[in-house]
Amino acid sequence: MPFKKLIERFQRCSCIGILSVGTFVHRRGCVGELSRYYSCQRHAGTVAIGNMKGTQKTKLIYYLCGILDVVRVAAHSDAESHIDKSAVMDSSGLDRQLLKKIEAFKRGGVEKEVNVSDYDVEGVIEYAESLLGTPHVMGGYSSSGLDCSGLVALAHAQFAVTLPRASHEQGRYGTLIPPGEALKRGDLVFFHSTYKKPQLITHSGIYLGDNKFIHTSTSRGVSISTLFDSGYWEDHYLFATRLTD
Repeated sequence: MPFKKLIERFQRCSCIGILSVGTFVHRRGCVGELSRYYSCQRHAGTVAIGNMKGTQKTKLIYYLCGILDVVRVAAHSDAESHIDKSAVMDSSGLDRQLLKKIEAFKRGGVEKEVNVSDYDVEGVIEYAESLLGTPHVMGGYSSSGLDCSGLVALAHAQFAVTLPRASHEQGRYGTLIPPGEALKRGDLVFFHSTYKKPQLITHSGIYLGDNKFIHTSTSRGVSISTLFDSGYWEDHYLFATRLTD
């Protein structure tokens, strides 16, 4: 695969899955080419960032995290192809706190396995939809009140799928679906910076198809919202996970 196309392909990948790009680049012996490519693109990227939408900035953050992973691979194996990490960070103009949260999330582990022997996607969605209108209660885990992670965990628990109660931890389970890839009914969707919190993921929901997802909103309780082309939710979208193929 031509190197430029490789980069373009993974610019749309999530910050979590892109670690494999670093390994791929090193094994193909094109770390030096990465350095040359980045040097050419750095100025253009810096100029363009100011005009980006929130979603585009998030995707670029993912890409830069991937670049830093490539740097780490190169640093241990190819001294001639060093890329200055600080240069990457300083030229981005992006939220350093979000970058730190992404890195911390990756270190905690991703794509963990969960028992899905009794998993029923349509059953999970049907149960979640039966809770529409349930009021938001922080820490809630019943039909009398739910928060976002409570809805996700409770709906899956009906089918013997045990997920953590915190949205930040729920995002560690299942196959990661990077931004830009098609979603399927039942995929878990995750968001950042919906309120002040030290963790990366601050909100979660269940994708219904047709660009809709069900979640617990602080103002509307359990409700259905538009995911993309929606302004707020699109700008805060991180990635999705899929518990089973």
